[in-house]
Amino acid sequence: MTSVIQNTSPVDVVKAFIACIRTKDLEHMRKIIHPKATACLIRENEPRFQTLTEAIERLEKAEEELVEASWGEVEHVDGEFATVWAAF
Repeated sequence: MTSVIQNTSPVDVVKAFIACIRTKDLEHMRKIIHPKATACLIRENEPRFQTLTEAIERLEKAEEELVEASWGEVEHVDGEFATVWAAF
């Protein structure tokens, strides 16, 4: 699957995904991720693993405004695979 964000770094894709959280641009979020992409979200020292598709589904149901930002991103690319660590 090719992302609609071509010729960008994995960090740019993560930043675009996080920017869509506030606007709830779910369609764009779905376009920029691989359907099997996963995230490990750590809140209060408890890790939660989920697919980004599941994260979008949870966002779809959220009633409150969510304002998220990331910083200190670190990416690792190995061929067609990439990981991004980001505090947010």
